[in-house]
Amino acid sequence: MTAIKRSALVSFFIMAMAFATSASVDTLPTKTVDGRSYHYYTVQDKETVYGLCQRFGVSREELMATNPSVADGLKSGQVLLFPIGGISVQTGDVKPETYVVKKGDSGYGISHRFNLTLDEFYALNPEARDGVRQGQIVVVGKPKGVQPQSDAKLSADGTYVIGEGETLYRIATEHNVKVADILHLNPDLDPANYKAGTVIMLPQSSNVVDGSGTVPVKNSGELSAGKYKVKQADTFYSVAMAHGLSVEQLQAANPDVYMLQEGMLINIPDACSERSISSEVLTIKPILGDSIKIAVALPFKASNKTRSRQDQLYAEFYKGLLLAVDSLRNIGHPVKIMAFDTEGTTEGVSRVLMDPVLATAQVIVAPDQADQFERFAEYGMAHGINVLNLFVVKSDTYLTNPRVLHATIPHDSMYGKAIEYMVRNSGGSIPVILRRKGGSTDKEEFITMLKKTLDSMGREYKELEFSDKLGVGQLAELDKNSRYAFIPVSSKRDELNYILPALQQLLKDSGYSSNYRLWGYPEWITFRGETLDGMHEVNTYIFSRFYSAVDDAQKDAVEERFSYWYGPKFLPAMPSQGLYGFDCGMYLLKAIAANGGDFNVETPAYEGVQNGFHFRRAGFDGGWINDEMYIINFFPGKMTYKTAL
Repeated sequence: MTAIKRSALVSFFIMAMAFATSASVDTLPTKTVDGRSYHYYTVQDKETVYGLCQRFGVSREELMATNPSVADGLKSGQVLLFPIGGISVQTGDVKPETYVVKKGDSGYGISHRFNLTLDEFYALNPEARDGVRQGQIVVVGKPKGVQPQSDAKLSADGTYVIGEGETLYRIATEHNVKVADILHLNPDLDPANYKAGTVIMLPQSSNVVDGSGTVPVKNSGELSAGKYKVKQADTFYSVAMAHGLSVEQLQAANPDVYMLQEGMLINIPDACSERSISSEVLTIKPILGDSIKIAVALPFKASNKTRSRQDQLYAEFYKGLLLAVDSLRNIGHPVKIMAFDTEGTTEGVSRVLMDPVLATAQVIVAPDQADQFERFAEYGMAHGINVLNLFVVKSDTYLTNPRVLHATIPHDSMYGKAIEYMVRNSGGSIPVILRRKGGSTDKEEFITMLKKTLDSMGREYKELEFSDKLGVGQLAELDKNSRYAFIPVSSKRDELNYILPALQQLLKDSGYSSNYRLWGYPEWITFRGETLDGMHEVNTYIFSRFYSAVDDAQKDAVEERFSYWYGPKFLPAMPSQGLYGFDCGMYLLKAIAANGGDFNVETPAYEGVQNGFHFRRAGFDGGWINDEMYIINFFPGKMTYKTAL
């Protein structure tokens, strides 16, 4: 039996087990209490609120509405009641709940205010991933009982007609089901080759109104919690990983905690103790043999007579990856790199997905367009192949697809991690927030998160507003015996240049004291000339997903070898695609050699020339997220230091 067939059988067995263990409140026995009919259930030993909510498809709030004692936890033998008829659904023109963004608001703050996870908030407001602005109207709640727009194509018998441009992932997301469940109900559906107009069966959606006029309520995601005592140097990231959780799950269980401190008691969701992180339900280990097989599916457009700069950059990425193969030619395993040209078209993607050679890969580097990436993610799910997403930064497919490796740390996680580092390593500096009247405030969300963190710790900070350029006289009010870290509310180069001269003069007047530093943003890594010189002079710290210095010896060595094999040097780009391909190749080869293609096995982190990789699981049902990022210190004397977080 082939490896592919074995994987398919294991997948079918897992899905069959999932269906066997699911339940519905409607299947429970009934009883009458105070004249009203209820379904009832007797709690068994070691059962949890989270487990029962998942099992019966109800939210924690609905469970507590008729069983208030649940707030204190479950006890064996306890009887839980579920009202027959469920929740009534309002009719008529029901609009979603909205909120007008106020000054100082952030996506993080708004989501917590309205009891949403950050991912739920972004799902309702995709444009908010780039930040929210004052006066913007955002959606903070879905109208109950309203069907998705695409439900018009869902027939009463559960059949659904695939629309033009739709992917199985999008259909599954809209109907609150999983791609694997769709494939289970449609065994003849080829996830790599389906067309608009295809009729498929859908599992029962959790948000479709049934004939009784009630709507089954989806689990809210809120978890009952145990406690954990924070140790020295613990962070949200280290604690979450140690307990098999995503950072988002841990933060959702501790909405009022912005920074961990030694001795603090925090909530740990019970879900982490119910399933092992190494469970076969999470991934199916592919058949490795002795070889490492990586597929690269990108829009090379090799048949075009003239190629755009973007086409050339993808070719450079691939060449960089091949350079990594050459560097690790003594790794101890035969290495096979398979290149597939998607041509940047739907037809090209279909041809690649139909190629039987693709199914032999252990990892697929997926293309750069969101809809095309989703098709590869579905393919990976169906064939038991890991799919690496390097280019679709805003995709959240990793939250629901256990085969996806998302290479970019999410926006808010990056902010949180940077703030933790800055505060913990501030050397006792007092943050001074710099704001120019009428100036850009594009980093207001970051500043809001920073202030909340400082407030939660009882740490002092100052805010200084100035007109035109920052004046030295305004800084004279600062205590000369204290340490300060200055941070502007904007990442713009012009805004930075409005404050640098005053900070440089402050240093000069103090005899170049070490009491001052500047905190900044990823956008600053592109600055050159006098601005960069000023950043060095005032001892600047910034955070970024990637970085390589202009005169970095490692970068120069890789580029020299690249030029030796291919002729020209890297194309000017930030990040460099040649280095991206090299770092990606180095990580994948070392990772697969260490874990056999199963990322549940401990896999060493990679500190790259430009990019780092350290994947952690994004929740029990999700894939993997790279949480590697850097702190870059532009130190006086034009020295630069890079620290991986």
